[in-house]
Amino acid sequence: MRFSLFQRITRTVADIIFPVECVGCGKGGFFICDTCLSRIQTFPVHFCHYCKKPQAFGQTCSNCQKRLRLNGLYNLAPYDQKILKDAIHAWKYERVKELGNILGVYLAKHIIRASHPFLNCSIITSIPLARQKQFDRGFNQSTQIARVLSKHLHIPFQETLIRTRNTKSQFALPKIQRELNVKNAFAVRKDMKLQDTSILLVDDVTTTGATLEEACGTLKEAGTVSVYGIAIAHGM
Repeated sequence: MRFSLFQRITRTVADIIFPVECVGCGKGGFFICDTCLSRIQTFPVHFCHYCKKPQAFGQTCSNCQKRLRLNGLYNLAPYDQKILKDAIHAWKYERVKELGNILGVYLAKHIIRASHPFLNCSIITSIPLARQKQFDRGFNQSTQIARVLSKHLHIPFQETLIRTRNTKSQFALPKIQRELNVKNAFAVRKDMKLQDTSILLVDDVTTTGATLEEACGTLKEAGTVSVYGIAIAHGM
């Protein structure tokens, strides 16, 4: 990609005022260097999100599928590790969008390497943010990850959902309140035709999975056959 003289000058000035440093080790010229990226510990074993029974790719086990809606939930790594936590914080709250691209590619490589069943999904979509929250952050981090996955997994991205109301932050709420907090918080866009589709539903960080479960229910009511959740990190 060629940059104009103005763009090159702007980037140089920005690098001087706000030098790029690795969030892990502080090495110059990297948002996160390859060494620190390789130190992120991914989950060695995946489980059914509901009963915690070991299950390939985080797919929902046959017993839990009888009463719950997500067909699977794949989390790449535990949130509670300093490098990943610092990277996600800088990405989401300091608007270092480049970190989202790096983490998205890292996630895509893991999916491709393991030949996940998600590769057969027909649509990739993301959890929508409330309008005010998206304005405050400047972007939707889940959508950014979804677009990166779409490019690398060759699955079309579509914005299928909208927020029907504002909700409180899930982070500090206990499990039962999280479920109530997001109840009826989503609707399918009017122009969407989701009959017989299989969807990969992207969030940035999961805790109880209540947000993904609620969004999944909305998608399935619109005719989607299967919904697999996926996120960069899982934390309590």
